[in-house]
Amino acid sequence: MDIKIFTELVKEELEKITECHLEIKCTVKNNGVVLTGIEFKENDINIAPIVYMEGYYKAFQNGSSMSELIHKLYEEYKNYRVIESINLHYLIDFENVKDRITYILVNHDMNKEMLDEYPHTDFLDLAKLYVINISDLKEGTATIKINHSLLCLWDKRIEEIDMIATENTERLFPVQADRLDMIVKAMMLQGLGEDNISEDMQSWLLSADDSMLYVVTNHLMVNGAGVMCYRNVIKNLADRLNSDLYILPSSLHEILVIATEGQSKYELQDMVFTVNRSKDMTKELILSDNVYLYSREKDCIEIA
Repeated sequence: MDIKIFTELVKEELEKITECHLEIKCTVKNNGVVLTGIEFKENDINIAPIVYMEGYYKAFQNGSSMSELIHKLYEEYKNYRVIESINLHYLIDFENVKDRITYILVNHDMNKEMLDEYPHTDFLDLAKLYVINISDLKEGTATIKINHSLLCLWDKRIEEIDMIATENTERLFPVQADRLDMIVKAMMLQGLGEDNISEDMQSWLLSADDSMLYVVTNHLMVNGAGVMCYRNVIKNLADRLNSDLYILPSSLHEILVIATEGQSKYELQDMVFTVNRSKDMTKELILSDNVYLYSREKDCIEIA
């Protein structure tokens, strides 16, 4: 059974327990990844959540029952259910949304087609893509990408949007930095164990001084790689460690930071490349194959 047939069967079962109009949607996500989902559309509400099927399909292949997956999927829908329409005309007035404009960091070359459609700012081999946050920001994010038409309606230049988004992103999604050894210990205490860390990552951790390795993200741990662009975050960490830093793009959601002393950038690059292509990493989450260097002398980040 392929994912298309699986999704059709799931849709049929869901139609027995919901009054929503269900529709199968294929959506192009980050890095050109196409995901299959089921859209839950309620009468008189103009925003319809989509629950993506890839994780459920994998669980089904691994032995989970259809009834169990239907229950979990329906619960996921209810968690993201929108109870009232969003006034899209509200977005036209810049004053209404200026405090909710933020950015996410994506790979430039892997998203060329998407970036042709949306205003963005290049950063090394990456790009800052601007969005309006329409959720309450407490447990997750729901966003609308800012396109060229909206920029024209606002009569704003991309430089203005970048300044506003920089301030808002740091305010709405504060940085969180923890030593990796502390995170691993916490995982072990919570019973998560080594199964949650890829073999490639485990191998590298055994050879690295993980007490000097930091996981840097935002408080939601969603699109947290953007903290690399936060003002003074990397500089302050470099000052704390009294060293230049290598920055490893772990995924869209976080970066790893380590002092340069005793580290080979070539080994780090090989590790990043290998992890990006491991079975534990989906293409959608890849940020970059490059390793970055923060120089205290230059006070800047560059490709190592």
